[in-house]
Amino acid sequence: MMSLSFLSTSSNVQKRRPLDCAISSALVATPPAFAALPGQNTANWSSTFGGTGGDSFVDTAATPDGGFAALVQANSKDGSMASLAGDSAAPIPVLIKYSRRGRLEWRQTVSSDSGVQATGLAVDEDGNIAVCGLTRATNLGFAAAGDYDAVVFKFNGDGELQWTRNFGGSRADGFEQIASAPDGGFVAVGYSSSSDGSGTSLGLSAARSAPIVVKFGADGSVAWQR
Repeated sequence: MMSLSFLSTSSNVQKRRPLDCAISSALVATPPAFAALPGQNTANWSSTFGGTGGDSFVDTAATPDGGFAALVQANSKDGSMASLAGDSAAPIPVLIKYSRRGRLEWRQTVSSDSGVQATGLAVDEDGNIAVCGLTRATNLGFAAAGDYDAVVFKFNGDGELQWTRNFGGSRADGFEQIASAPDGGFVAVGYSSSSDGSGTSLGLSAARSAPIVVKFGADGSVAWQR
């Protein structure tokens, strides 16, 4: 069974160098800051996250309440991950919600028996958050199709998991980016090397990777695939 770790504070698998992650609101909300000269940094706040295992921020997006959602790929089990990692295999995706002033609101991890590589996130107009990636895990609530499966997790604005969906066949498949759709669903793009499984109708050649686009409804059902 999938294990989720949740903490509230209301009161391609690749290891990185063992550096803490860092995020600044200016880098997300004010693109001109990238071109700032020395002494002209306009950051309002910053936050670090990580341990000694090599962790990195993968993606971030603004939320309807003026805050931010950030996605971390964690390989550490100490530091910020000491109370979150548990018995999960690495890498471990960590979804973090910050307020507009940089206050940590909640953290959510997805624990698994083989690790999950998170590659992107998207936020819809209601504050729901979708995270995409790939995994070999067998305890996430779906039948693993084969090698790496492409996977999408949907969370509500409070960090509670709504559903998990996988896509793929007996060979390597993965999602690399995801975006919200006007109807409340999400569109994930990635690749597939499988000619069987959920992509059978695409007519792909086995072991030859091809780009794929999959549209998920708000309830996680597959609306179409290309």
